[in-house]
Amino acid sequence: MNPHPLLLAAVLAVALAACDAAPAATSLPDAPDVSGLVVEWGCGRGLWLGNEAGTVALRLQPGEDGRNLAVGSTYPVAATGEETAWSGALLTGRDLYANWCDDVIEENEPEPVVDEEWRLVAGTVEPVALPPGVECGQAEAWVRELVVESADGVRVEIGDLLVGNDTWGCFAG
Repeated sequence: MNPHPLLLAAVLAVALAACDAAPAATSLPDAPDVSGLVVEWGCGRGLWLGNEAGTVALRLQPGEDGRNLAVGSTYPVAATGEETAWSGALLTGRDLYANWCDDVIEENEPEPVVDEEWRLVAGTVEPVALPPGVECGQAEAWVRELVVESADGVRVEIGDLLVGNDTWGCFAG
């Protein structure tokens, strides 16, 4: 007798039993599509990134207002209020960067509409370029292993991004 058919039958029986015992699939809320986060938005002290359509925005603000950051240092992203931690969110909606860094909103100009906010709960920020002192200028940082969390506790990893702000320290007005 050939043992292969018996072995195959045993493997199939175990596989079918495992399928029956597997938990039912749960549907998670749709996570924002972060693959298109390629448009940098300058202004102020922070890192601002969005997609072309203006429907997804990543916003990171440094602790201690960003004046004492050092190139080559690594800072945590946390929602804990730690002094040196960066905080922020991933937003979904429309026109998320409409009138960005603008101190005058004209009639009939769009304004940002936020549908959902996923707060940043983990990751690090490592500045690789900053203007000297409190001057306005070019900044760039690696943001690594970013994790966002929805209002109902679902966590999604964004991954690593190199983000720039060509007007770091500059403000509207």
